Amino acid sequence: DTFADVVGLHHDDLQSAVQVFSVRGGRIVGQRGFIMENPVDATSESLMTDALMHIYATATKEEIPGEVLASHEPESAASLAELLGVIRQTQISVRVPARGDKRLLMETVINNAGQSLGLHKTKRSADLVTRSKALAEMQEAIGLPDAPLRIECIDVSHISGSNVVASLVVFEDGIPKKKDYRQFIIENPRDDTASIAQVV
Repeated sequence: DTFADVVGLHHDDLQSAVQVFSVRGGRIVGQRGFIMENPVDATSESLMTDALMHIYATATKEEIPGEVLASHEPESAASLAELLGVIRQTQISVRVPARGDKRLLMETVINNAGQSLGLHKTKRSADLVTRSKALAEMQEAIGLPDAPLRIECIDVSHISGSNVVASLVVFEDGIPKKKDYRQFIIENPRDDTASIAQVV
């Protein structure tokens, strides 16, 4: 009985969608997928290598199948098979199925990956339109000459006037930029306005 992972890749110049069907005892028992950002000058072969490294980076012996069927020949397929074989403690096959039931299943997996990438791009496009509209409405509401590229918001909190802390959240192009978030301890607070001035 087939004990394999079927890994399908569909990509454009910027992103890749990967779908994985887990076949155990000849039956599909699991399906998962993810989106990758493509490196510059990526090829189908290098992207498949990246996908397989992502899938099996933290895999245990029990999670690695005897056979990995890939939609594209990964770079250094033999080395990859050897690495997985060391973890599983048995020989592993990494190959592109050429015919038969496994090839038909691969077509389904590739098709799923293509649909997944399409849905991802549609969602991102819709998000961009929504964000652009919201920023334009904000520009109009407060009379700015241009839509705001960066927004910084400060909020002050305290417990009955003591332990005053200010929080700064940041948005760029309407998306939270969490690495720029900050918290400040306010010294000698008078009121919220003075606390905000101290942060600024």
